[in-house]
Amino acid sequence: MTRLRCTFLPQEWIGDTAYPVLRDRRPNQWTVQVDEVFMEKLTPFSYESDQLRDATEAPKWVREWDGPFEVEYEEIEESQDPGTPNDFVEPWMSDPYEVRTRSEIVIGEDRVPMDVLVDLIVTYGGES
Repeated sequence: MTRLRCTFLPQEWIGDTAYPVLRDRRPNQWTVQVDEVFMEKLTPFSYESDQLRDATEAPKWVREWDGPFEVEYEEIEESQDPGTPNDFVEPWMSDPYEVRTRSEIVIGEDRVPMDVLVDLIVTYGGES
């Protein structure tokens, strides 16, 4: 058996192109064991790597994601495995889809409208 650390990369369609969902902060990593037969078929950005998101070890929101996505993975040693916080939800996130529908975000003590924040990111490209 081989142990993999998987990272889920959610995306959304804009026109005909899938773009990363940059504002999603939910836990997106898990570890899973796969057999050697599966490992032989596994290649990056393939149907097989996409199947890793269906593992019971994956967070629930990952298994239920209905948009485009990619799954990255890397082989790890048992000693590198911190475990998977499968269905952890941050205390401020009572609704798992709140991140996608929130109209404002709190930065320090200020409430910033989401459209203003998105405009800033688009304008400055996230550069500091």
